[in-house]
Amino acid sequence: MLDSIKQKLKQINPIDSTIYKKAGVLILLLHENDDKEDLRILYTKRSSNLSTHSGEVSFPGGKWERQDESLFD
Repeated sequence: MLDSIKQKLKQINPIDSTIYKKAGVLILLLHENDDKEDLRILYTKRSSNLSTHSGEVSFPGGKWERQDESLFD
């Protein structure tokens, strides 16, 4: 499964970051019971107090803000 994900990521063309908002997400793959093929994905649930997309399931991460040194931060 990991090899398949790596192959697909290599096929993605870079996006022109001057016309799109910058954001970063973490897609965390967890091995279950030391079985390399049995992977789980970690999601988060957005707060119900948010004005948009409240209570939705999402990947951890978000939009880039001025105080962030990089998308990784």
